[in-house]
Amino acid sequence: MSCYSRKRFGSSTITLMAGIAVGATFVGSLVMTLQPTLPEMPKMPEAPRLPPAPKLPDAPKLPSTPKLPDAGEVGSDAAKKAAEDAKKEMEKMTETWTKAAEPGAMHARLDKTVGTWKGTNSRWSAPGMSPVVSECTTVITSMMEGRYTMGKTSGVISKGDQESAYEGMGIYGYNNTTKEFESTWLDNHATMITNFIGSANQDASVITWTGNYTDPTTNKPTTMRLVERLTNNDAMKLEFYISGPDGKEFKNMEINYTRVK
Repeated sequence: MSCYSRKRFGSSTITLMAGIAVGATFVGSLVMTLQPTLPEMPKMPEAPRLPPAPKLPDAPKLPSTPKLPDAGEVGSDAAKKAAEDAKKEMEKMTETWTKAAEPGAMHARLDKTVGTWKGTNSRWSAPGMSPVVSECTTVITSMMEGRYTMGKTSGVISKGDQESAYEGMGIYGYNNTTKEFESTWLDNHATMITNFIGSANQDASVITWTGNYTDPTTNKPTTMRLVERLTNNDAMKLEFYISGPDGKEFKNMEINYTRVK
């Protein structure tokens, strides 16, 4: 082969190899172009942040241990005096409470009314009107070893042309501490409980009671005055006074009692 031929052959070979390389590059680019694009991986959410741990409450403070007296203080004059003072104070308290609980002369006065009484009841609705008269019975008993009395009254109350049964109950006592009589009253013609405070005259034959209640008509505080007269051992009178429409006091009711022997 001539030199010319070898040169040509060499040139063709190089050209062929270059073409092959270019073609491979083109094919690779084409493959890359035709290959589908994969979607991006989704972004994972951030992990939730845990709340801070709750603060534990402080431990409760234990009470301090009481200080024990020194050996030298036990049996000392100061400790003995304190013990004696405490004992005297307790004895005084016991004495005053015992004395306050003992029935006395005023309780004996209340006991004079113990028994069964028949009464004639006169009732005035307003000043100047004629009274409505009815009959009643009151039974008084002693309670709590002579410290209180309880009275139960039954009868009939006339209201115009109609009559209705009446039932009432009262508890009566004398407070040794306040030096006053005390009582409470309730009946089936009201829903209120009336409390009374009473004082006696010199020989305790008359007890004047004062009670307060709210008038259902006016819705205002009202005062009732009750005068209890023990005429003798077998006769007793009760007089009830209330405020009229003009604000002046008038006699609302009177009961004349006779003891049933």
